[in-house]
Amino acid sequence: MSEISSAQTLQNPSLTLYAFHLRTDISKGTEQVASKASQLWEQLMGLGNTLNIHKLQSLHEKLICYQAGQYQPSAEDQLAPGEQNLLLGREDRLDFQVATQINHGRLEFNGLLVPFRVHDTYAIDLTLSSPNPITLGQISHLNPQGLLLPPHIQASLGQTLLFYAEVDSLWREDRAIADACVAQLFHQQITPEFLAEGKLLGSSIFEYDTLTTDPTQQRHVLVWLNHHPLPSVEVSGHILYLMLCRHKILYAYEQSRWCDRQAKQIYSKLDQKFVQKFTQIAQAPDHLRQFQIWLQEDLPSMAFEYARHLRDLSDHTTTIQTNLENYQSQMAKLARLPGNDLIFLQQFSNLAQNKFLRQIQVDQEYLLPGQAIFQQLIETIRGLAELEQAENDRRLERTIQVVGVGLGIGAIFGSSSAFIDRPWKPRVNSMWR
Repeated sequence: MSEISSAQTLQNPSLTLYAFHLRTDISKGTEQVASKASQLWEQLMGLGNTLNIHKLQSLHEKLICYQAGQYQPSAEDQLAPGEQNLLLGREDRLDFQVATQINHGRLEFNGLLVPFRVHDTYAIDLTLSSPNPITLGQISHLNPQGLLLPPHIQASLGQTLLFYAEVDSLWREDRAIADACVAQLFHQQITPEFLAEGKLLGSSIFEYDTLTTDPTQQRHVLVWLNHHPLPSVEVSGHILYLMLCRHKILYAYEQSRWCDRQAKQIYSKLDQKFVQKFTQIAQAPDHLRQFQIWLQEDLPSMAFEYARHLRDLSDHTTTIQTNLENYQSQMAKLARLPGNDLIFLQQFSNLAQNKFLRQIQVDQEYLLPGQAIFQQLIETIRGLAELEQAENDRRLERTIQVVGVGLGIGAIFGSSSAFIDRPWKPRVNSMWR
């Protein structure tokens, strides 16, 4: 390691995992539980098995949403709306210890877990901290075997790691220290890139990210380095809510990209299979039969799927707008605290406003005419079928009329011939007999 990483000692280091997992699938109704809603709790129990942490191994015994060892989300209905601590009884956190072996002994860390439900989302604050100073080279033990990262923790909405430590007030190369901390946390894994820096309660804070679009693979990291005693102000709650909003915005935007791709594939198929072939088929002798196949098999189902993607794009816009407002509200609360410079947080707000929302708006403007084409095409085919049917009905009516007249004339002539064919005999008056 470099001179910086080998010489630097860190006081009161801690690593916090904020992870967010979709509990409710809003596309299927406000109370419809997502198909993998329990995945976050199962992964934490797996973490407990790997690290031999009994309180995590038996987490299902301590959560409201488990009964007899089985996930039962309906048990949460007894709780008040909004933020809900999911621990049974009056506990608000689970405390535990973790020990890890090093070359000349072992390190012991304190651990705590706070599980939440915030509206439609499960959230956790999982923190490992050291009561004793550690060196930069020992930071990796706070993330043993990389178990606090994907694929071991795959929260559907994403996750953020917050590393905090107190450093020597004489050392001012905070960026170099922060880079070394991130390198240790992601030892032999993809290391996030430096994005920005700011001040939180007068101390340096740095942001790193892999910029991965898949929420389950995101590696978003904040490194907070303190040179002096922090004021007695609680900021962890604000940070958790900020990160919750951030990840919900990113998740909604990523989902909107999927919707956009699916809708554009349908749009392309609409043009190639139907619009370009419409005139050719309309001139074919059996055009009604071919149009009927369109209406019975492909066209209505494609139109429905296309409309669903457009609806989902609108839903994702609403999700981003709502969480952006909440994000800005939490950021404003933090900004009122002393010694803060949160420009890097504002940068994400600007990104959501100027890129994410604008991009979805552009997508909708591009795709909306396709919906009108679907409707017009279906109405045109039905209109042609009705016109053809009406014309066929008129032809049949005229044919019936002509045949009817012919039958009437034939009947008259038939009856006259029968009368004429009889022998004519003059009537003889009886007086001449």
